[in-house]
Amino acid sequence: MATTMTQQQIMFFLSLSANAGSDIKGAGIGSKVNVETEKNIKQLNAQSGENWRIVWGAGLYQKTVGGVIDNLMYAFFNPDYMGKPTYYISVAGTNPTSIFDWLTEDLEVSSTVQWPYNTPKARISKGISIGLHKLVEMQPEAGLPGAGMTLNEFLSKNLSECDEYTLITGGHSLGGALSPLVALWLKDTQSAWDKNAKVTDFQSWPFAGQSQGLESFATYYNSRIPNTHRTFNSLDLVPRAFNKITLKAGETQYAPEITSDTIDLLIYLRLYQIGSLEYTQIADTSNELTGELNKKIITSIFGAVNYFKQMIYQHVEAYIVLLDVNYDTVQIQKDADVILRKLIAYAKKHAKDLS
Repeated sequence: MATTMTQQQIMFFLSLSANAGSDIKGAGIGSKVNVETEKNIKQLNAQSGENWRIVWGAGLYQKTVGGVIDNLMYAFFNPDYMGKPTYYISVAGTNPTSIFDWLTEDLEVSSTVQWPYNTPKARISKGISIGLHKLVEMQPEAGLPGAGMTLNEFLSKNLSECDEYTLITGGHSLGGALSPLVALWLKDTQSAWDKNAKVTDFQSWPFAGQSQGLESFATYYNSRIPNTHRTFNSLDLVPRAFNKITLKAGETQYAPEITSDTIDLLIYLRLYQIGSLEYTQIADTSNELTGELNKKIITSIFGAVNYFKQMIYQHVEAYIVLLDVNYDTVQIQKDADVILRKLIAYAKKHAKDLS
């Protein structure tokens, strides 16, 4: 059956599919999340005519036992995607209810560490390195596909039936920052888990991700995973982080309709934390989407509230609109409400008022 979706649309849909069940807790959490993820994959296959399925996952990390999911990752498999058996590694974005995601993986950018595989010169943020470490170590729980195996162990065991494979990583938001690192980790360690080098094509399709490291890392990454299709909305603040020039420009990205001294202050605080570190985005800018201000949601008397609402819209729902993807937004809207409350609380902590 011929596909009715573009490759970019399919990649984006798969990137969002790892974000199901951000508010799920309790016993058997992996199985519960898989139920929601299966719904996403079934919907994608119906729309695209493709044959994706979960083969590993949910792999998840919970900083607090019985608490929220802090990191989530899947391996989806298609036996014949664009003429070749393909694994798609989907990494979830920030869980809006996870303090660990917000304060550590997203925002711990005041110091950097060496890229741990292959070269000591490339440097990534301390927070993003912690997130990658959680992904490298995670194993699906008993009863789930790939139970008891790390991702690279699973791949090593299952690269046997065919001579060549494509491996693609993708994610949105924090997943858009972490998923390229997963591709690079697997590429740099391929000789250990793919001794016959059957994966002949490494790709990454990150969406809306922040920069992971310094110019030294971006240069190294680009040399290793050149087939990277970084996609971002021109009105999304997150991909502007944490480069000092682009982040500073984010203060006025919604002007003149939306302005706020509170936003100026919060970005100044972030720039102060970054200091002299020169964060640089990976890949090129060929997949920039031209965003459009959503004037319908400019409803508050407070500039900061309007900015936050616009920022959340441009970071998530706008991609669905711009890429023309038919994706269920019920969970996205629930998450957006949580994010808005958290951002307002953060702003109140650091500013006298929101006007």
